[in-house]
Amino acid sequence: MKTRLLASAAAVTMALSATPALALPGFDIVINFLEAGDTQPSWGTGAPISFSTQQKAAFESAAQFWESKITGYQGNISIPTFTITAAFAPEDGEYNSLAYAGPDLIQTSGGFTLPTSGFMQFDSQDWGPGDTPFTRGEFLMQEFIDSVQHEMAHALGFGTLFAENGVVSGNNYIGAQAVAAFNQEFGQNVSSILLEDGGGHWNECWRAQVNGDPNCVADQSQPNATNDLELMTPYAVANATFSNATLGAFRDIGYTTVSPVPEPETWLMMLTGLAGLGIAKRRRAA
Repeated sequence: MKTRLLASAAAVTMALSATPALALPGFDIVINFLEAGDTQPSWGTGAPISFSTQQKAAFESAAQFWESKITGYQGNISIPTFTITAAFAPEDGEYNSLAYAGPDLIQTSGGFTLPTSGFMQFDSQDWGPGDTPFTRGEFLMQEFIDSVQHEMAHALGFGTLFAENGVVSGNNYIGAQAVAAFNQEFGQNVSSILLEDGGGHWNECWRAQVNGDPNCVADQSQPNATNDLELMTPYAVANATFSNATLGAFRDIGYTTVSPVPEPETWLMMLTGLAGLGIAKRRRAA
């Protein structure tokens, strides 16, 4: 397995004090944090414990990031606030699924199926107890931030409502907006984008396989292995990128967004996932 370095205190402080992207009017994400002693909803596992102040700050930064990208809904859907319920609880032990997320309620209008609320759960056995997070050194604080943003995308419907919106065919993404953005951004001429995990994520070799890179494999312990770890690929990392194809996918499933502008994923961006209407799970890098 990939060796992970313990985050320094300076890195954690910088991650949480960075200025978040400005939210746009018309799309408001509100986080409802479950606390210790609260009853788990039907989608939850284990008894909730409270998120730490640092962890809650990561959720708020993720909400502001997505608010800066998504401006509203196509069709006749109008929702004043998009509420996401977030839980921190034991799920399946260490070194397995890190988190999961998905839509809670959905609405169909104008040919699109979109969530009106969502949920996210993080495995406390992987990320450490809420009052003393990130002390074991298995994950960097930056990876948690990255994972929250990733999971929030699943709660908003990325990967979890692809089938309902007719943008997948087998293990390939065929939505016109994302495919066009992919071709323009990466100089390709493809008709679909490679997916993984039943269609919930971009495949971590989504670009390398187009370019014929035989070394792009999930198992990073293999010699000369490479991958393309974008925000919506399955593995939690601290340095993933954010692509116009991801932004295009949100337009394909019925959101309105800002003009596509790719930017590197820094401490403000997040990642992990699950979906049952759709649920998408994420895991640690091999």
